[in-house]
Amino acid sequence: RTLNTIMSMGTTLRRLLLLMILFFDDPIHAFHINNKKSSHRRSGACILSASRNDRQPTRRDVLSLPVGIGIAASVGVPSKAAQARGLVRFPCIEPLGNTYHFLRAGTSLLEAEDIWSTNPLFVTNREAALSPQGMEEVAATIETVLIPQNINPSIVRYAIAASSMDTCNMIGRDLKVGRDRLVPEFNYLEPRAIGAWDMLSVANTTKAVWAMDVLEAGLIGQDGGRPPPNEDGTPHETLANVATRLRQLLSVMESQYSGDTVLVVACDGTTLALLSCMIAGIPYNRVHEMEYAPGEVRLNVNMESTLALWKERQANNLGDYQKLIEEGAVELKRLREMTDIVSLKEQKFEEEQIEMDAEFQRQQALKRRQEEDEKQ
Repeated sequence: RTLNTIMSMGTTLRRLLLLMILFFDDPIHAFHINNKKSSHRRSGACILSASRNDRQPTRRDVLSLPVGIGIAASVGVPSKAAQARGLVRFPCIEPLGNTYHFLRAGTSLLEAEDIWSTNPLFVTNREAALSPQGMEEVAATIETVLIPQNINPSIVRYAIAASSMDTCNMIGRDLKVGRDRLVPEFNYLEPRAIGAWDMLSVANTTKAVWAMDVLEAGLIGQDGGRPPPNEDGTPHETLANVATRLRQLLSVMESQYSGDTVLVVACDGTTLALLSCMIAGIPYNRVHEMEYAPGEVRLNVNMESTLALWKERQANNLGDYQKLIEEGAVELKRLREMTDIVSLKEQKFEEEQIEMDAEFQRQQALKRRQEEDEKQ
């Protein structure tokens, strides 16, 4: 009967009563509940005394109470929501635990040759390192933005692409960031892989991919917008595939760091633009309106700053952007009609082979003439 009485009480009263059980000899008497009863027959796993003459409830009695009541007793006060930080939810309406700056690496050697390389196995090659132009872009960002605004990141999280590593090294050298604070990101900052279109012209293919995303990707990048597959193992990814990695990236940083200033360095402009859109709640099919230029940095990236920049770009650059998408739609149709796609890298390799063969034939012809002259 006493247990039934406890269960019929409100949550707060039950918690108070269970606290009394822990600290007083006769909590039932203290609450004037069944104080006329001298004893209770033991029934089931738990029985609580109701008389000053009975024994004090043991720890076993308390622990044998229903689980929810036992937890309330052990806490003693109404529970609060845990302040744990784990998987980040987008858009990020609540403030993030760290301050984030996003920086795109400078132009790589391949990009300077108008070659778009996205295979994660090959972007680490030195042929994708910073070009002289890219070094100038990063140096200008450091000298005109980071140093004047006294940006001193406590963590630099960089992709392992060659251009990103070179950019990170310049940041560490010029901003005096220790090597222990330069943290490589091996998986989550990989650029979007474009399958069979990998190693094609940057200028032409970029417009086609942008048009494909605008026309097909949808609000969260899952409706379409997937490049064709490639036989060499280069993935062919949608924006949703990249968003999955970026959700993990931000969740890891929010869990691993607290109150830090984190500079994120990626090798391409879409990765950071997409993460910005995820933070601000911008539809994925409009991600390229937020594209990063080589060497561009954006400070204190959050929901408010990203939405403000998005509105500014809509007001100032909408006409040029729409024209680029129209041109990209034409290029997208042309790419999809191609049955045999040959990368620019392969074309240049074949041209070099032809030139080397021609030079070899010239040398052989010259050698034969010299031999004939000697015989005469």
